Amino acid sequence: MADSDHLTPLLQQYLNIKKGYKDAILFFRMGDFYEMFYEDAVVASKILEIALTTRDKRLNDPVPMCGIPYHAVNSYIPKLIREGYKVAICEQVEDPALAKGIVRREVIRIITPGTVLDGNLLDSKENNFIISLYPDKKSTGFAFVDVSTGDFYMGELKGEIAGNPQYQADDLIARIAPKEILFPADISNKLISKDSGYQKFYINLYPAEMFEYENAFRILHEQIKEDSSHLSEIDTNGPSVNAAGALLAYITDTQKTSLQNITNVKVYRNELYMAVNETAQRTLELVKPSQSGRKKGTLFHLLDRTATAMGGRLLKLWILHPLLNISDINIRQEAVEELKEAYTQRCKLRELLGSIQDMERIISRITLKVANARDFIALNQCLKVIPEIKSLISNCSALLVRDVSGMSDDFKDLGDLISRAIIESPPLTITEGGIIKDGY
Repeated sequence: MADSDHLTPLLQQYLNIKKGYKDAILFFRMGDFYEMFYEDAVVASKILEIALTTRDKRLNDPVPMCGIPYHAVNSYIPKLIREGYKVAICEQVEDPALAKGIVRREVIRIITPGTVLDGNLLDSKENNFIISLYPDKKSTGFAFVDVSTGDFYMGELKGEIAGNPQYQADDLIARIAPKEILFPADISNKLISKDSGYQKFYINLYPAEMFEYENAFRILHEQIKEDSSHLSEIDTNGPSVNAAGALLAYITDTQKTSLQNITNVKVYRNELYMAVNETAQRTLELVKPSQSGRKKGTLFHLLDRTATAMGGRLLKLWILHPLLNISDINIRQEAVEELKEAYTQRCKLRELLGSIQDMERIISRITLKVANARDFIALNQCLKVIPEIKSLISNCSALLVRDVSGMSDDFKDLGDLISRAIIESPPLTITEGGIIKDGY
């Protein structure tokens, strides 16, 4: 790397920002392009198959660089993520015309395998979980989140095998198939060695102090203070709190904003479900075919007649978590039976659900401030359907269906606000303007 004393102010700014994100490929915004420099450019140019050139050729050691158009960024990021790299998005945060000297830039978001939000980068019927594991002497605390939907779970694995946290977590990890695993940085190297089985996952070592109980407890309660009812089901002095608090802190660090899409936590109780390890999943072809390249033939493919992406994700979770409690099984069967017998009602319900886009992921993008205007229009279209769905199932007696019809809010005020404020066919990007209606 060249002597910073001989670099341009732009490259000096780049190096100053890069110091804070040494483990990520830094996408450095320059006008209509994201540029990469030095080793980032060498690595990215090979993976992205783009030209590698140099900057400041007058120097004895010219600076390697490559770039991509900003509007095509979502077609390039997945390639880096699949190769196990983080991507730090660095934007210009002031108007170049008003800047005194070099334009101010800041990293606004870090994209990792477990924190992807763009719908084009995600499987619509598969959760994108990131899990945090905190091995203790007698148990293993865990928490996992799908940042793209706001689903947040925490729990604890105990038993005679408590001394082997990896063995405990194997079945859990096989079920949720996380895209990223978070460990405390001081974890034993044995647990994440090549022989551990974790090496096929993207592993992040996070500062051990973020897993400390007092800090983690504070972060967890601040996040879910409006709905902490489920915490009564878990040992709040146990290691799951350490795992959950650290995970929330990590996600906040990557998103650079408060996690308003995560408002409650569900307690994950492993003993409620039949054990389905990775070998059983593969042999029975529950959600993935045993032969790569083949999409059909799994149990999920056979059963999946869901009308929404949200329903598809739920079905996949149900398949991987067979219930053991007869009461819980009956509750599901009652709902299925009632809708099966109500043919006309069921057909209309499928029609309404078919008009709903992926509300969970739309809402998450909005609350995490990465949405575009079309997300708001899509949300409004979904909100218009909710009253019809509630009315259609209002007379159902099955508990699961009744829970939906009992929603107290139909969000009419929110829908009206979107209709008044945003034009019907807004541009894709906010920077194009022309989004807000005249006179609003």
